[in-house]
Amino acid sequence: PDELNLTKYQSSSDLPLTPTNTGGNTQTTALCSSSGTPKLFVVSDHEGTRHVLCGNTLYSIDLNGTQTVSTNHVTGTSIGLEIDDDGHLHIGHWVYNYPYIEIHHTTNKNGSWQSSNVFNFTIGGSVGYDQQGFSMAVGSDDSIHFTYIRTTGAGNANNLYHLSNQSGSWSSTLLTNTNKPTMPSLALNDDNVPHVAFSAGNSISVGKYENGSYTTLLSRSNYLDPDIAIDAQGDVHVVYRTGSYGLAYSTNASGSWQHTSLDQTKRHIDVRIALDSNDYPHVITASITGQYNNYRHVNYYSHDGSYWSGGNITPAISSSQQPRPDIFIDDNDVISTVYHDQSNGNLFTGTGSTIYGYSISPALPSGLTFSQSTGTISGVPTVQMNRTMFTITANNSGGSSTAYINITVNDRMPSFTYNPENLTLTNNTVSSDLPLVPTVLSGADAPTDWVLMGTLPAGLNFGTNNGTIWG
Repeated sequence: PDELNLTKYQSSSDLPLTPTNTGGNTQTTALCSSSGTPKLFVVSDHEGTRHVLCGNTLYSIDLNGTQTVSTNHVTGTSIGLEIDDDGHLHIGHWVYNYPYIEIHHTTNKNGSWQSSNVFNFTIGGSVGYDQQGFSMAVGSDDSIHFTYIRTTGAGNANNLYHLSNQSGSWSSTLLTNTNKPTMPSLALNDDNVPHVAFSAGNSISVGKYENGSYTTLLSRSNYLDPDIAIDAQGDVHVVYRTGSYGLAYSTNASGSWQHTSLDQTKRHIDVRIALDSNDYPHVITASITGQYNNYRHVNYYSHDGSYWSGGNITPAISSSQQPRPDIFIDDNDVISTVYHDQSNGNLFTGTGSTIYGYSISPALPSGLTFSQSTGTISGVPTVQMNRTMFTITANNSGGSSTAYINITVNDRMPSFTYNPENLTLTNNTVSSDLPLVPTVLSGADAPTDWVLMGTLPAGLNFGTNNGTIWG
């Protein structure tokens, strides 16, 4: 219906309410459940089909919105989803198989999905591994690259390794173990030279592995969790966060390292970067907000060649769900983003500063949620609201369309009792049962107006503002 009459704190058979779209596909969709907030990865092929890896499930969505789901390609824990220059997909995943950690590569390169265990390393005793130490990249020469971190000295040392089949067989090389590297991000330049950005203590570090030697390119103190991209000229672009409020970006595109503060108002987590065909950077992050850090937002920032712009692109998301955003930009500069909201992992598509999907204005009352990927209204309202008209807009590459819905949230009927219910009083005698105050049942709303049906005997009174009988 386009008219919702709801009651505070009560579910409605009209919800969830999903719009009927008789026009073109919005190129957005809700995918996997957000339960457990599995990692999300997104790529797009030459036909415009978006591929999203949510945990161990692969979703493929074509331009008409047709969705294919595959659940049998990945075992263990996903490392990443990459696409090569020919449009073939590559999935990295690691498997705990004590006393080994196995690194697997799965691809559809040869026309059908094939998976192989490409490398094992041993753990046990004082030797372990960092679950955040895995990352992945695919080269234009079809080489596959991974990072992993093997911990030694009972966790006192982190050893960051690069693993690749670039030489024709799989081989592993120690890059660095200085300052306990963690959270690496891997990228390749056009010559397929691996570059890695990672946290090292209370700093970020960026380096490259070339001709058998590892070289540090950048180190900045008091920053964490970088993500790296490399442009067509081989210049490096890195986005990273502070330990408190702040997001920063660095590049050596000018010939020397230049650093830019993107935000100083939010506590960012899960930062990601991608480059468009002009080598302009686009950044997506999650951030922590609200009293007691109760909420998350997803943020998007982009550079147009002259200036940075951006900020929140979602309403507040419950902290029970980590958004885990990712971003991919195809050769036509179509931007694909994924992140979790309160219910689902969601795929969005857009160009420039326009993200396709649904929006609503004004904001829904507390307790109701709106899906930007499906336009669905759901939840249980927790505040009373007079009849209000909401405007819902859907847009895609063909334009936008608008619909309207009226929502009223009524107060619940009051629920209360008197104890005792029967009063036996004596004329001109004070009673211990008076004053008699009504008890509003737990969870119920307090009445705002009280009316007595009937007439009390002389000497007794009734409070029309609180329902109390006294006298």
